[in-house]
Amino acid sequence: MSNEAVNAVMHEYERLFEEQDASGIAALYAQDARYLPPNASAVEGRAAIQQAIQHSFEAGWRTLRLRTVRLDVVDD
Repeated sequence: MSNEAVNAVMHEYERLFEEQDASGIAALYAQDARYLPPNASAVEGRAAIQQAIQHSFEAGWRTLRLRTVRLDVVDD
């Protein structure tokens, strides 16, 4: 995945987050992905990820900014 592709997904994630679209965000993850919410246990699978993100919205989260620190393409 190129740097441009990674940035496109990150911008989409931020947009969906600002729209409070937990379902849309969860769809960006693989079916068997693991999500590590802050100060909580890891969850696995899109349904659990959607629920965790929805919980974040209910807790008052409104904006999110993502930044790529390092990207190593090993086998694309």
